[in-house]
Amino acid sequence: MQKLINLLGENEKIFVELLNDNLKAKFMQQAEDEGFVVNGKMPTTQTAESVMVIHKDYTISYLRGFVAHMQYYTCSNSLRVKWMKKQK
Repeated sequence: MQKLINLLGENEKIFVELLNDNLKAKFMQQAEDEGFVVNGKMPTTQTAESVMVIHKDYTISYLRGFVAHMQYYTCSNSLRVKWMKKQK
């Protein structure tokens, strides 16, 4: 499974689309295993949403607010990742 930090490449952040509750739980567990935090807390103690944002500083945030939504819907496909059952 590819590390979340490696998905960023040269980008400061990427948007990760989580297609169902099972994938949300797996994503949050992997994020915790890799040392990420959500709102300063362990990811598995938080509830994932359909789109999460991974940042280079090992934080993950929710897609909230008008500006965040505009960034997501207008960003290039290289900044979006659909979280599938198996990551290569």
